[in-house]
Amino acid sequence: MRSTETKTSPDALDYDTETKAYAARNEEELFDDLVDQLETVMDIFDGIPKDDSQEATNAAVSRISKHPERREFKQGFRRLQNLYESVAPDGRLIEEGIQDQYKWLSRIQVAFERTTSGKEAPEDDMREKTRKIINENVDVGEIRDDFPTYKIGEEFLKDVEGMDNPGVKASQIAHATQDHLHPRTGQNPRYQRLSERVTEIVERCQGGEVADPEAVEALKSVEKEVIEVEKEAGDDADERAKYAIENHLTEELDEEFEREKATYIANSIVDQFEDRVDRAYSGWQTNKATEQDIEELILDVVALEYNRPDLIDDPFVDSIRDYLVNNYV
Repeated sequence: MRSTETKTSPDALDYDTETKAYAARNEEELFDDLVDQLETVMDIFDGIPKDDSQEATNAAVSRISKHPERREFKQGFRRLQNLYESVAPDGRLIEEGIQDQYKWLSRIQVAFERTTSGKEAPEDDMREKTRKIINENVDVGEIRDDFPTYKIGEEFLKDVEGMDNPGVKASQIAHATQDHLHPRTGQNPRYQRLSERVTEIVERCQGGEVADPEAVEALKSVEKEVIEVEKEAGDDADERAKYAIENHLTEELDEEFEREKATYIANSIVDQFEDRVDRAYSGWQTNKATEQDIEELILDVVALEYNRPDLIDDPFVDSIRDYLVNNYV
């Protein structure tokens, strides 16, 4: 009977030794990379106290609210977090003060994400060891109080007025406005234009063309217009769709279009839509038959009922169809 015992060759033993030596050497290189990367990210906040006060956190978030510091921090912290996750646990992290600096940067990351992304708990998206440090050492509740997330509305504007730092204030308004507009841009042409204005203001602010206080005022103006559009549009799907079509006819065409005539056309299109388009089943909005029905009723109303076949082209039909679908879905 043949033996099934496996013998370890000298070559395999040498291989294991080499692998361990390489791994150890690689750990040292990772640690050195971590130290260098930590210094690089900390340098972004030169001159700012590295404590947990609201003033220091405000100053740090304000500094990274614009490029190039914004880009440097986002990329730098991402790489730093990956290195930390690879190196920890290591006694030198505590002995050499690395962990304390990393905790401070993690605090700034949480405040920054709440300001720029509006996430209620950005710490939940961080990697395991970093998340553990935050849970054990960072007062997340205090950060949430100091850097609340907002939703667009009259109350939001009042709350923003109480914020001291114009850079943070501009980021909050811009994010809240875009977050609110993004799912609505297909509902009304005004939403799309307002969204483009927010993007332009943010880009000019980050490029240094507009100072933070001016950006705040410009963004507040957009915010108020968004609120006004919502009030004028109404709460019901038919009201919103009619208002969107009216706005398209009076504001998106090359010619002057009377508001009264636009109202008649919009009312007729929406009435025909409700009568002729079956919306009683799931997925009606993506059905080819629905698309055909909507195109036909637009032609009937605009080209036949109101004798404006000159308005009919693909962009016009696509826009009107989008307003109808997006406001009724």
